[in-house]
Amino acid sequence: MLAIIPARGGSKGIPKKNISYVCGKPLIAWTILAAKKAKTISKVVVSTDDPKIAEVSRKYGAEVVWRSADISGDFSPSEDAIFYTLNVLKTKEKLPEVTVFLQCTSPLTTPEDIDGAVNQLLKGVYDVVFSVTPCDLTLWNDHGCVNFNPLNRPATRQARQKNQYVETGAVYAFRTKGFLENKNRFFGSIGYHITPGPYCEIDNFWDLELAEILLRKKQKFDIVPAALVLDFDGVFTDDSFILHEDGTESVVCRRGDGHILRELDIPIFVLSGEKNSVVKKRCQKLNIPCIVASDKLTVLKEILFLKDLRNVVYVGNDLNDIECMQACYAVVPADAYKEVLPYADYILNAKGGQGVIREVVSLIKNSRKG
Repeated sequence: MLAIIPARGGSKGIPKKNISYVCGKPLIAWTILAAKKAKTISKVVVSTDDPKIAEVSRKYGAEVVWRSADISGDFSPSEDAIFYTLNVLKTKEKLPEVTVFLQCTSPLTTPEDIDGAVNQLLKGVYDVVFSVTPCDLTLWNDHGCVNFNPLNRPATRQARQKNQYVETGAVYAFRTKGFLENKNRFFGSIGYHITPGPYCEIDNFWDLELAEILLRKKQKFDIVPAALVLDFDGVFTDDSFILHEDGTESVVCRRGDGHILRELDIPIFVLSGEKNSVVKKRCQKLNIPCIVASDKLTVLKEILFLKDLRNVVYVGNDLNDIECMQACYAVVPADAYKEVLPYADYILNAKGGQGVIREVVSLIKNSRKG
């Protein structure tokens, strides 16, 4: 099946909204990645008029179809972009029976949400299936209450109308031929797929903050590591130091880090680019091997004797950690440099020097239980 993600560049409410960072990744990346993980999707195409959106989309594995300015304005419906994209694609290939329209402003969309809608459509009952989530709100318009009699108000939320849902705006699966004929996401027989939520559609800065919180809560530490490798500055510390009169430096660390690390029975290394002797002194006290190197990735491969480092947890926060983060399962503190966040597999709640080690150890111990 084909997934199309419209993403124009001229957002007014949030400038460059579609590539704004949310929980370590550009907003559009969350939808692309969900589509690529969905079992029913074989191709992901982003329709855009913006070179930066195109660059980000390709980086995360989507193809790009350029769209013209006349269908990229503030009031241009998404249907125009989808219709145009399908017509471009059909000059090169046979169009699939089903097309899935995904909103890049819905970063909480899961592969299961997409597969659920597509599989519902494939049962043959409907021409369109879209995603909804249960809703127990009381709704009013200019004519009064929409979903209950205000003179006989339900006493509790549980007593309100059942089987009431809200459109999430995230997933629309439809028969390609019917869409091309109607040029509308809704036509023919319409059904819905119920998703458990939560959902969040990004329209303003408050939505971005909410999505950040919800995505953090949904993160999964999905690895049982063979080894743990830690940067020092910004991990054991808050990335600051104390400069003494004689030019020597000192740092502030948490005393409990050593005790916590001893609870793990896997190889643990500190790999730092910092040549100051304070790093080695601290590692000696913790009884952890410490390697100081500028080319961290080369050294990492040498000390672990592994071709595939994806089974190694690497905790870092800085630009010189990026190569190791790309090779390993990357974990970063909450206050890591913005440039490294896109490479993170997991973003911690703790900031550097403020419980990072404790949180990492807890995640590793819990991964073994599950």
